[in-house]
Order: sequence, then C-alpha cells, then structure tokens
Amino acid sequence: AIEAGDLVPVQAFSVPLEGVSLQGIDFNKDTLSKDDAAKVAAAFKNETALHQVAAVCVEKVARPALIFCASTEHAASLACILRERYGVRAEDTNCYHTDLVEDLDGKRVERRDDTLARFKRGELDFLCNFSLLHTGVDAPRTRSVVFVHPQGRRRYVQAIGRVTRWCCATA
Repeated sequence: AIEAGDLVPVQAFSVPLEGVSLQGIDFNKDTLSKDDAAKVAAAFKNETALHQVAAVCVEKVARPALIFCASTEHAASLACILRERYGVRAEDTNCYHTDLVEDLDGKRVERRDDTLARFKRGELDFLCNFSLLHTGVDAPRTRSVVFVHPQGRRRYVQAIGRVTRWCCATA
C-alpha cells in the first residue's frame, strides 16, 4: 500500500528507559490482564523515564503528535513535563475527561472534546492520551504517533492509522 501511494512510509525507533522493567508481561494479547496493566502503569510513573520520553519527543518526533500513555496520571505527568520543562504546547486527555469547559464559540463542551478540537486545529504540539483516540478519530494534521507504553497488536494497528493515511490537510 505504501508503494501504491495509499499509505505514508512509517518510521519507528525505541528508547531504552532507565528503571523501567516490563519482564514477564504478555503484550501479544489484544488487552492486558488487570495485573499486567497495573505493572505497566507503575513502571511508567518513574520520573526519570518520563523525562527521557519527553526529551526524545521534543528532539526527534515530528509534530503534531499523538502520545499513547499507560494511565491517566502518566498522560497528565508527561504533558506537564513537556509544557513546563520544554515549553511546548502539550495537553492530556482521557476517556474520563467529561467535565465541561467553554469552547471558542462560548458553548459548554466536554473537556476531552475541546482538547481534541484544539489538537486538530494545530494548537497543540503533543496530545498525551490514555484509553482514547485509538479508533474513530480523524486528525489528518497528525505527523507522529508515540507509544510510551507497549500496545497489543490490534490497538497498535488502530492507533498508527491516525497518521498513515495520505490527506489533503495543510500544516
């Protein structure tokens, strides 16, 4: 499909993270067990790992980028580091952000919808998310997808679909 021009070429790289051990977790399933999910979430609360990921995102990742995180806390922490330490436009969202905020037109909308709309308009460099945006989202300006924690094959394929299709959007 890449040769036919239907999909864009994909580049991948990994970042070894200090203090993060995920041995014994089966990532070949569509969904992690509750125990394995808890181990992943705990591993990615590591402050050093968060800073390592943020540095790589700022230095190497084409923007705007969707970042898939291990938990709501992980998404919020990474977005905070990206904003405060690196001065980039980063926000977090998740499946639980249903509190209401005012959008550009003065309408009350759910926070996650407002955050996604701002990302789609190009107002954010990074959107850190948990348990959201794998499917059913079109964000054609998205240049990169970052997995800050391992994904099952099905979720991985769905998530990279956010950026592998050619589109006519302008940056």
